[in-house]
Amino acid sequence: MENNGQFELMRFAARQKLEGADPVRLSVLTGLCWDGRTFDTETLGIPIRISWPECQISPALEMWHDLTILQYLANTKGTALTGKFLALSEFHSGGLAKGTSFDRDNDRIISRIGLHDPQAIREAAAKLGGTELHEKSDLSFLFSFLPRIPIKFNLWLPDEEFPASGKVLFNASAENDLQIEAAGTAAAICLSLLERNIL
Repeated sequence: MENNGQFELMRFAARQKLEGADPVRLSVLTGLCWDGRTFDTETLGIPIRISWPECQISPALEMWHDLTILQYLANTKGTALTGKFLALSEFHSGGLAKGTSFDRDNDRIISRIGLHDPQAIREAAAKLGGTELHEKSDLSFLFSFLPRIPIKFNLWLPDEEFPASGKVLFNASAENDLQIEAAGTAAAICLSLLERNIL
């Protein structure tokens, strides 16, 4: 109940911020397609439609996924993407992310993902619309949480000495367009869906 209460308060706050917003301008800021009645886009490979001004997302997403999208719409400044990616701990307010429950939970999910066959991880990433990258890590994927919220996931597979480890990175522009808690939730959603899709 506490989580549901917190969710409702946060959703109400996001909806309040969106009241009176110009959907055409919002489309320009976010890269979401606006057809005069709804926004159409994809989130982690899932095509979605957002009604306006009700801000109802269909098909229905997990509630925190839904909330994070609304928080982004309510807070975005339309910051241009850069070539730089940052971990949550590198955000200006990133110190708030270290040691939090989502930080620890993400580490646990990464450890479990790393136990799977690399090809199974690749196939799961593809289901989320992920593009494989060639980085210094063993596996690396670029996901689109929303058109202007790319998420990079670098994974180092376990060996005889070390368990699996990884980093979730956001384009540096996300510092201005996502609150640190929303960014942490977006990272957790991406990892959870990736794990869920591994066969």
